[in-house]
Amino acid sequence: MSNGVLQGAGLSPSLFSVYIDDLIDSVLDCGIGCFIDDVCMAILAYADDMVLLAPSRQALDKLLELCVALAAELDIVFNVKKTVIMVFPARKNQQVPEPSVNLYDKRLNVVQEFKYLGHIIEPLLSDKKDIERACRSFAKMCNMIIRKFSGASIASKITLFKSFCCNLYGCELWRYENQRTLLSKFATVFHKGMKRLVGLPSRSHNNALAVALNLFTFETLVAYRKLNFFNRFRICSNNIVSVCVEGSRISYDCDTIVDDLELPLDIIRAPKKFDIRCVLKGYIKRRAHGTVEWADND
Repeated sequence: MSNGVLQGAGLSPSLFSVYIDDLIDSVLDCGIGCFIDDVCMAILAYADDMVLLAPSRQALDKLLELCVALAAELDIVFNVKKTVIMVFPARKNQQVPEPSVNLYDKRLNVVQEFKYLGHIIEPLLSDKKDIERACRSFAKMCNMIIRKFSGASIASKITLFKSFCCNLYGCELWRYENQRTLLSKFATVFHKGMKRLVGLPSRSHNNALAVALNLFTFETLVAYRKLNFFNRFRICSNNIVSVCVEGSRISYDCDTIVDDLELPLDIIRAPKKFDIRCVLKGYIKRRAHGTVEWADND
């Protein structure tokens, strides 16, 4: 292949997927790497960002050798500077020696954190640094809106707040049960930013303000994204996603959220019967009025 498309062209992802499919299929068919049940998880790929999952250093060496050989046939060279290794210990306090793994005869660095597709991953699968990243990002965007659009109308500010501050990318993967203290601090920052946006004192009632501005509180925003994500996750036909559903951390977190917020149980297992957004908006209104009891028509 001697001709390509311009960088950023709409056709690039589709063409690259076709181009790289043979490499991915060959890695999955080799029988080396991590498995869940009988589904091979040896390689995960999003465009040209690839992850190899191996149970041992020897298995990782074999996967790298295979990838290098297949890439050579496709005239592809992996970037050694951007390729790193992360070791996931089986137990929290387990001391794991740093493995020596080479790519193109150059030793790869072993890291203690890595940002993959915008989400910070750590060896012990802690969400601490990713939550801190999201909190910093929120504070930065909220302060920018307050500073640059101080003269705008309340409606315009709310629209900007929804677009730039309510994304909370990656919150669907946070461990809800294990990060309550950190999430509570994030919630304080979120609600203070919401009040500063409309010029209200910090002691204003969070739920009443959310009702007035037609916004989610921090807790309900996280719940909304997690519940929506889990419902899409649950009905997905992808075999890798399907094998991860039952007994997953996401399922457990959704159950915890439903218990904490006193939501109807059907919101998890029967998403078509409930509009998640309306249910959570109803919860905020009840909190604003001092009750979370559910009426019969909910």
